This record gives sequence, C-alpha cells and structure tokens, in this order.
Amino acid sequence: MNEFPAYSSIQGLEGKGGVQVGRFPSSRVDYLVMNNAKKPFDDVNVRKAIAQSVDRQALIKTVLFGAGKAAGSYLTPALWSHDNSIKPLPYDLNAAKADLARSSVPNGFSTTMTISSGDADALTAAQLVQNALGKIGIKVQLKTLDPSAVSAAKHSGDFELGFTYCTTDIIDPDEIIRFGGLYSGGSNALYSQYKNPRLDRLANRASTITDQSKRTAIYHQIQERVNADQPMVPLYYSPALYSYADTVHDFKTLPTGNYDLVNVWLSK
Repeated sequence: MNEFPAYSSIQGLEGKGGVQVGRFPSSRVDYLVMNNAKKPFDDVNVRKAIAQSVDRQALIKTVLFGAGKAAGSYLTPALWSHDNSIKPLPYDLNAAKADLARSSVPNGFSTTMTISSGDADALTAAQLVQNALGKIGIKVQLKTLDPSAVSAAKHSGDFELGFTYCTTDIIDPDEIIRFGGLYSGGSNALYSQYKNPRLDRLANRASTITDQSKRTAIYHQIQERVNADQPMVPLYYSPALYSYADTVHDFKTLPTGNYDLVNVWLSK
C-alpha cells in the first residue's frame, strides 16, 4: 500500500492494471492565510476582497486534479460540529473590487506570499492566487524559502500571505476549533494572528458542557464569526488518498487518519 500518492498520479494509477485507488474521508483542510497583525490585512474588507478573488474550483482542478471540495467553514466536515450552512465566499471579482474600494487601500497594494521551495503544488497554487489578486489591484510577489524557514516565519508572524493546512486525530471538535480559530489555540489561529477574546470564552464554555447539541450550537457561533471575519481563506477539503494492489481487500481509513489491518486480507 502506498500512502498519499501525488494527486497528479491518480488518473494514471486508476487506469493501471493490478492497482486500485482509495479516496477516504479526511480531516484535512487547506487555507490561504493572511497575517491579520500586518496592515492592510487587519482590515476585514481587504480580507473579504482576497477571499472573493480566489477561484477554489481552479485550485481544486489544477492542484488536486479534481480530488477535493471547496471549503466553507474552517472546521473540517469530519467533525460532528461542522457547520454545513457556511458556504465558501463566491468567486466574484466585481464583489472583490467593491470590498477593496471600501477598504483602507482602495487603490490596491503590494504584498508578498511566502511558500516552501521544492513544493510544486504550493507554487502552482501561489501562481493562481497571484494572478487572481492582480486582477483586483493587489500585486503579489512570491517569496520562496526552505521549508524550515517558512515554518519559522509562520510561527514568528514574519510573513504576509502564505498557505497552511490542518488535520486532527481527535474526533472531538475542541482541538481544531481552538487551533484553527483562536489566538490561544496553539497556532495563533493558524498563524493568522487573528484575535477575538469572545471566541475564547465561547470555546471555554463549550468544553465544560456534556450536551452535544448545546456544544454544537456554540461551535456554530464560533465558525460563523470566523467566517464573517475571514482571517484566513478556507480553500478546500481533500480526501486521504491511498493506492494499493488489487489483491488487497477491505482496507479503509478513518477521517482522523487512523487505520488498522485487522480485517484486511489478501487474495492470490
């Protein structure tokens, strides 16, 4: 079995004899992150303009070769409190230009996007975003660093635009609600530096309640607020990909990424 074959290889693998491809539900969510601590990304109108300039379907087609779904909420649909009512902001350049016109930089601005060297998918995605933002007056310069330097820049807040993703191996939503949306959650809200103390209070309250429906209602409030503020742009939900011989049977993974081989068997 091959864990996580390249998306670009899937079509070829599916047409190859003796091989099967599994697309399993995953908790992975990818994001375009804006550093809310740096101007003009502290302006919600700028962030909304960027969000509406991103063509998620083009990213899914080009980067994932169609193996993904446009993301609405920042919380993965693998978790029970995911808010299905939150839809992606539509790709709408006219609406994006209108939001930018209402912002602190109505005539546009220049910025940098930091990506990892050697990551072909990140480069492709960055070029698509660069081209899209250029259409509304935002000039993006791509800055390539080695992966360790990109990680250090994210953790220190020394960047303007970039990509990140998160997964979870815990089926309770508390972890990703905090990690992705709260400054105090361990990643400064996915490195966006987004701060909303009310959301901390809501998350703390939810963690003391045992009633799942009441917790869900609170987590929906958090997701709705983060969606309104757009500190990062949720791009897409992607499956966990595996390729394996057609002699392998009953293999599957959980959305958390765990799997075992207890019920897996081989035919001759």
